[in-house]
Amino acid sequence: VAFLIAITSARRISELAVLSVRKDLCIFHHDRVVLRTDLTFMPKVNSVFHRAQELILPTFCWRQTHRHEFQWNKLDMRRTLCIYLDQTALFRKTESLFVLFQPNTQDRKLSSSTIGKWLKAAIAKAYESKSLPVPRGITA
Repeated sequence: VAFLIAITSARRISELAVLSVRKDLCIFHHDRVVLRTDLTFMPKVNSVFHRAQELILPTFCWRQTHRHEFQWNKLDMRRTLCIYLDQTALFRKTESLFVLFQPNTQDRKLSSSTIGKWLKAAIAKAYESKSLPVPRGITA
């Protein structure tokens, strides 16, 4: 989920780390999800525009008719985010969107550095899955 949101939004990791599941900050519509950062968050570029900017994740492949579209539906951010929230609801003890999932740390939100490590690992895994050498110095 973190990787899909990162590549879909092209937002800074610090912005991803402060996303919340609060109803006023994580709004599901039938055709998109709107994520907002908390008003207390100070983005790297601190302007009214950057503080108020919403992250809009549109539904991908709304009506599947072709067999490829059913496969693409797995990349749908709205669908994926719904599943993620359902699966983490049982142990979620924080309003943070991204939480750790290991048994002894399930109630903690992810730090920016952990999100960065996950993104780099996902990129490396993509190269490995195609039997390609992983480039040195991957940054997220």
